[in-house]
Amino acid sequence: TQDITWATFTLTSPVTFSQGQAFWVALRSQDQEMDDQGSGDAFVPLFSAPVLMPYLGSVLKDATDGQYYLTQGNWMLRVQGCAEGPWLEIASHTNPAALQPGQGSPVTVELRNRGFADAAGVAGTLSSTDASIAVTQDASNFGDIAQNTSSTGSPAFQVQPDAAAYGLYTLSVSSVSGTGTWTDGFQVYVPGSGCSADNHTISADSGTAAYVVPLSAGDFAGNYFAVDSTSFTLTSVEAAVYKVGNPPSPRLRARVYSYRNGAPDQLLSESNWVTVSSFYPNPQMFTLQTPLTLRQGDVVFVVIESQNAMTCQQDNQGNLTNCVSLLTDDGQNPSLLSGLMWSNADQKYYGLALSMIVKLHGCQATEIVYDSHAQNPAQPSAGDTVSLTITLKNEGAIDATNVTATLSSPDPDVTVTQATGNYGTIGAGQTKSASGFQVQIASGADQYQYTLDLAITDGVNNWNAKVPLRLAGGYVDLTFSEFTTSLAGNDIHYHFVVTNQGNVDCITPFRVDLYSDTETRPGPNQDGDWNQMVDGLAAGASQQFDLAMQNAPAGTYTAWVQCDTTQQVAESDENNNVSGPSEQTVGTTDVFELLDPARRWFSQDMPVGYRFVAGNSQPGLTQSEARTAVSLGFQHWEDVSSASITFQQLSDAPSGSGGYNYYDGYNTMTFNDPDGDLGTGALAATVPVYTQSQSTVVNGVTFYRMTDADIVFNDNVAFGTNAEAASGSCWSSQLFDIEGVATHEIGHLLGLDHAPVQDATMYYAIGPCDSTRVTLEQSDVNGVTFIYP
Repeated sequence: TQDITWATFTLTSPVTFSQGQAFWVALRSQDQEMDDQGSGDAFVPLFSAPVLMPYLGSVLKDATDGQYYLTQGNWMLRVQGCAEGPWLEIASHTNPAALQPGQGSPVTVELRNRGFADAAGVAGTLSSTDASIAVTQDASNFGDIAQNTSSTGSPAFQVQPDAAAYGLYTLSVSSVSGTGTWTDGFQVYVPGSGCSADNHTISADSGTAAYVVPLSAGDFAGNYFAVDSTSFTLTSVEAAVYKVGNPPSPRLRARVYSYRNGAPDQLLSESNWVTVSSFYPNPQMFTLQTPLTLRQGDVVFVVIESQNAMTCQQDNQGNLTNCVSLLTDDGQNPSLLSGLMWSNADQKYYGLALSMIVKLHGCQATEIVYDSHAQNPAQPSAGDTVSLTITLKNEGAIDATNVTATLSSPDPDVTVTQATGNYGTIGAGQTKSASGFQVQIASGADQYQYTLDLAITDGVNNWNAKVPLRLAGGYVDLTFSEFTTSLAGNDIHYHFVVTNQGNVDCITPFRVDLYSDTETRPGPNQDGDWNQMVDGLAAGASQQFDLAMQNAPAGTYTAWVQCDTTQQVAESDENNNVSGPSEQTVGTTDVFELLDPARRWFSQDMPVGYRFVAGNSQPGLTQSEARTAVSLGFQHWEDVSSASITFQQLSDAPSGSGGYNYYDGYNTMTFNDPDGDLGTGALAATVPVYTQSQSTVVNGVTFYRMTDADIVFNDNVAFGTNAEAASGSCWSSQLFDIEGVATHEIGHLLGLDHAPVQDATMYYAIGPCDSTRVTLEQSDVNGVTFIYP
């Protein structure tokens, strides 16, 4: 069983700290609580999501190697003791949603005392660390602030952005009461001129849809985003909205907030309410009423709010049957794990430890990047003087003028002898080259490649880039060391690995594309159905990708993959960037479905045990008849010669212990639904429990380890034996074949979901007097063979 509770540990000697001191608190295990397979009793602290936590500093120390590892969240530990004195923080701030450049604006701040004593004579000081926004009235008086009360400062602070300011700026409030000082802060927004072309997208998710998030009226969910462009005008937001069945379409809107202490703060812009008309995999777009011009590094929360309640209905196996909801990703790289949800009913935020599939669209104004370079000699050696011609590209929508670049070397083996290049104007979307850069390689240089730094400016904005100086014998060679496709029912899974076979690091970002159905070999600059940028790849290193096309229609699919699609990297072999074809045929009668997420029993779990409950039987059947029917159900699956699954009957569970015991590690077969879990809507139901702490890849699919799968048969159903269901007299008694139902439920225990094949054992429905479900169809055989090859 699983028990969640708070445990208290009393220190043998109390420790005293003063305000501002930081300290670590750790929970140490003296015993080995689990074996290396995850079995055994576990007494472990729970882990909370990384979003919305002002303090993100939890670590794990591994006793086997003595190393500390960051955990991207916080352990659920609380420090208890006796606190003294007041504690002041910002309760709210009032200022225009958009401060105008060159104009003064009042900023009113409310301070709250959440400490343990009254604060007398509180004085506040406002400051800015950025010269672009001046504080013209920096002092405000808050008077006495009693414990658990708040006070608004007077007079209001005053700030004035300069004429060139735009984006988000942080203001800090220092408050003083007696000898106590506290500092808190918030951000204000200043609009800029920006641009209007839609040429850039910012994502926080991995691109792989995984979980549904149905919202109630007034709920919202989204991510925080960090701007990755020098200047970015946010114009619209896209969201993935999932729909199955025929639920009513929700009315949604996008909202953009500033960021403060891990949560949304001030509303900056929003879209109109939209009745959703585009559903996953097509995005629903939301156009902001007021575009926002942001700077590189600015952080905003972007959320999707629901005006009406979304609905998600499930059958007894947990399959969505009538659902509309937002979608999260799977939390895998490159997800930022930045999702959050506001519950209107609870009036609180919840971190998701995933990212919502929400993306920002807008315009990069001027964005200068390194494009390529030529060097003379092309393959220099130690002691050579090398001339460089460096090409830059403006990926923005506005021309860049007065562009210059300065080259430098962090390595003493390379000396820059001519450092500056003049580019003048680089048009939007255009490239331009400048010669005159020169370096001297030391006679004792012993590397195949050196990385040079390039500082780029137009007099207003600054960019930094890396330039690879490759010597004779050094090379980059990007290729695919693995590319396979596999069919899981009608889901096509793609597994591919990009490897740098060269002897020097690839420091230039490059694109990887997947073409899910292309008859001919793709060429350079040909867009795939999916693509992703890779920042670079060290010599000998690899990066793995696992994708899936879900519910592919029947037909034959020919897939290819390509790396360095846009030919940004100079390679020793430019002809091995494409791998394929890999072909899969999706049929209509042989397809199957895996549970979502995919799960299976591991090899160390074989034979998979199951047990009955002492004294328990099904009405209308003897105990022997009921148990024999279930055991035959297990045998039907074990008889599949192409699958490796095996079973073993264990000793009975104690009398009265049936039903769903999700975490006891036993697969218990319970007749007569003693706990009333099923109601009247299901013949039987299986709950396949799994752990995400252990996974394995089979046929290109990542499976989590199954840990428990109890099956309960409904007491409100007239069951009979397979022979009785097959008899001519069955139509008068309307009996359901318990052996066929058991065989179906054991399919769920194995990791199979409902198949879209009407004659299959794993089809979602069975009628009375149907004795055919004990015979596994090709769909069922394919499914169990796929999971257990």
